[in-house]
Amino acid sequence: MATAKKAAKAKQVVVISRTPGSNWARVLQGALIEYDRKGGHAVLEGARQALYYGKDSCGELGLAVNGPKSGSRVGPKVPGRCEVPGVSLVVDCTAEAVKAWESAQ
Repeated sequence: MATAKKAAKAKQVVVISRTPGSNWARVLQGALIEYDRKGGHAVLEGARQALYYGKDSCGELGLAVNGPKSGSRVGPKVPGRCEVPGVSLVVDCTAEAVKAWESAQ
């Protein structure tokens, strides 16, 4: 990735990724290791996926602000790097959201 940026200190983010031709989006949270905005590619470490999120989470941006709330289901933490193609949105997480993601089931 020629235009990739490596973070000096990885920040916690929520990433929204869409596969071309699909109506579904992947919602992932983790430490942003690399991000190529132009190419729409990100690399996360310790990523988790929101399989679905409850209305109390307040949508995709709310997952970055509040984290997953009741009615949400989150997959297990990836024990390493996760390459994410088709990135359409990267949002910094609040400390509150990171705690909620870490404790989500």
